[in-house]
Amino acid sequence: MQLTTVEAALATSPMIAVPTLVIHGGADPCNDPSASEGKEDFFAGQYRRVVLDRVGHFPQREAPEAVSEATVRFLTSHSK
Repeated sequence: MQLTTVEAALATSPMIAVPTLVIHGGADPCNDPSASEGKEDFFAGQYRRVVLDRVGHFPQREAPEAVSEATVRFLTSHSK
């Protein structure tokens, strides 16, 4: 496959059909929370974005309870 073909394939924005949960640290110094804003149109399936205040780049380490709660909430709401 030529590079231009790969670039062309990557330039398209296919819809993501699987349920998706985005958990973003509100104080992430590496990946600003604004980077995950407004992405809803890329998802055909259930999509939820959770921003955790005062949490940095590793939410699962810094706020494991909040991450667990958000995950369980998302999974139980999708299972219905």
